[in-house]
Amino acid sequence: MIELRGYQREALDKLWAYWDDNDGSPLVVAPTGSGKSVLIAAFIREARARFPDTKFLVVTHVRELIRQNFRAMLAAWPTAPAGIYSAGLKQRSTNNPITFCGIQSVHKKASAFGFVDLLLIDEAHLLSRRTDSMYGRFIAALQETNPALKVVGFTATPYRLDSGRLDEGKGALFDGVACDIDILELVDQGFLAPLVSKATKLRLDTSSVHRRGGEFIEAELQAAVDRTTVTEAACREIVSYGQDRRSWLAFCAGVEHARHVSEMLCSHGVRADYVHGEMPGPERDRILGAFLSGELQCVSNANILTTGFDHPPLDMIAMLRPTLSTGLYVQMLGRGMRLAEGKTNCLVLDFARNIERHGPVNAVRIHKPGEGNGEMPVKTCPECQSIVPTGTLICPDCGYVWPMRDPDKALVRTASTAEVLSRDLGPQWLTVSSWYLWQNAGRNGKRDTVRVDYRCGLQTHREWLCFDHPVGSYPRGKATQWWMRHSRLDAGNFPPVDVAEAVRRQGELRCPAQIMVRKKDQYFEIVNRSFAALQDMGRAVA
Repeated sequence: MIELRGYQREALDKLWAYWDDNDGSPLVVAPTGSGKSVLIAAFIREARARFPDTKFLVVTHVRELIRQNFRAMLAAWPTAPAGIYSAGLKQRSTNNPITFCGIQSVHKKASAFGFVDLLLIDEAHLLSRRTDSMYGRFIAALQETNPALKVVGFTATPYRLDSGRLDEGKGALFDGVACDIDILELVDQGFLAPLVSKATKLRLDTSSVHRRGGEFIEAELQAAVDRTTVTEAACREIVSYGQDRRSWLAFCAGVEHARHVSEMLCSHGVRADYVHGEMPGPERDRILGAFLSGELQCVSNANILTTGFDHPPLDMIAMLRPTLSTGLYVQMLGRGMRLAEGKTNCLVLDFARNIERHGPVNAVRIHKPGEGNGEMPVKTCPECQSIVPTGTLICPDCGYVWPMRDPDKALVRTASTAEVLSRDLGPQWLTVSSWYLWQNAGRNGKRDTVRVDYRCGLQTHREWLCFDHPVGSYPRGKATQWWMRHSRLDAGNFPPVDVAEAVRRQGELRCPAQIMVRKKDQYFEIVNRSFAALQDMGRAVA
């Protein structure tokens, strides 16, 4: 039996609580390294204890994750009635109450599993909204047998480049987020290794690269960045920064680019090799085995090692692959956040300018489909070359103090968008991508409240409104003021009489474009809001 960490217990409690108020299919957002396999195993065991006849399928896309999730299940519950259906693992079990599957192996075989109650999808960000995809056909076939099938998605990145958030918009497979585990809290609690970033002299130029489907065209991208002089300059910096780092991983723009980076590093005396998605399995396993054992110091890769690959000693990542995909960016960085003996952090060398495009890994900006990926404000410390937010006054790495600017020009404070891991604890403006009002059940005799969820990148910030308190009381008055401030001009100007009415009438409200949050103890509080885009706000007063 595995003892859950505090945040894992809280995540499961929130997942169960989600179904107290909702009847849909939720997402569990858990950073890489937070123990999704353990969460899945613990949830299944608890569900079987509550409802012994429950039948589960746990589906993902790579055999390494299938094996990992299955082993976590047996570690948590050695006598679990579990099996595996995966051609890659040469097992095809269909008669167990709990089955761990590869989607490639089962997408045409839903009928073989009979009546399934719960479908758990690991790496849920890989789901397309297309009904003719492997997941789409599989889910539809399971629903023919059980129309009440519940789907739970587990992911570190709850969005896709082509369709935005997984729980928003037409055709969304998920109805909301049950829990969202904060990366920075896990770093501060010692469960994840921090990321640090340094500005590189070389910055890859993508100005000539066209886009297709919201991402750089791969052939053009590789042609733009895979040039001898550029690769040589990048490798010189990698070797210089990596002198005190024991395990390096380079993300490249294509197969030939990965090979050239590997060869160039070898010419500098580095024990390096490369892998890619089209490489035969035995050869790839041999190279990765050498990397995991320490025989190789660096592996460069193309189109692989972003999910399902764990190597805790990894302490330097070189991003040589520019991407417009926020999900891919977060997945790449997640490889470096696992803990290992002697490891204090993971250094990120961002030749690709991805940090500027997407922001810090714990406060990324989620772009809606078709929306441009504008670069974000960044500056470099002149003393140690650390990448920090433009509003930083003291470098967190070396203590360098920037000269003070004219205060009249510094009144608008934006969210931290340049560090690879944001630690700005002061008030900050965050862009709201979406919001929702829920009826929050009171416990231990307390009144129900309205819970307002603001989604800001990977983060969700909340506030509570007390419409069920007595008329004339302070909490009720604050709730009424909030409602009137958020009412649309074309809506009625009267507040709701209770929590249930407030939730029903949320369509009459306008969502803030920005909220200002400030950390208070272990939590964030919302201290201001604006209904104008940040660039139109002028001087914001907290």
